[in-house]
Amino acid sequence: MLSRKDIAEVYRLGLTIGMFSVDQVVEWADSIIAVEDNPEFALIEVSTNGDATEGKMATLLRDVQGEVDARTARNVIYGLLGRKLAADRDAADTVAAQAKAVQQGEGVHGEVGDDLAADLGRHEALAAAWDSHKG
Repeated sequence: MLSRKDIAEVYRLGLTIGMFSVDQVVEWADSIIAVEDNPEFALIEVSTNGDATEGKMATLLRDVQGEVDARTARNVIYGLLGRKLAADRDAADTVAAQAKAVQQGEGVHGEVGDDLAADLGRHEALAAAWDSHKG
């Protein structure tokens, strides 16, 4: 069984690759809030930010309490992508791009992890050289 934090991480990853919508995440948070006497603040934040971008919502999901098993969350995403491909072979390009984004730790909807940002930042000198060739 997945923990609440693992579920939040699956939604976070799914948002960053276009697998889930902000509305789906809000519905999940609302379903928990509806049955708990004292829901955690992070879920209330998720619930009340239905107009947030995917990147902003992904950031809010990081605040859900608990320990996350990143491997489990990625494996859930891979399983869901496998189901998507099995149901629609025409979705192969989309599924491949989504799987690659998860594998590389990239968000494609507004969330870039610190590691990726730092790695990209190391290439600034080359980017500046590219700019200088254009005159």
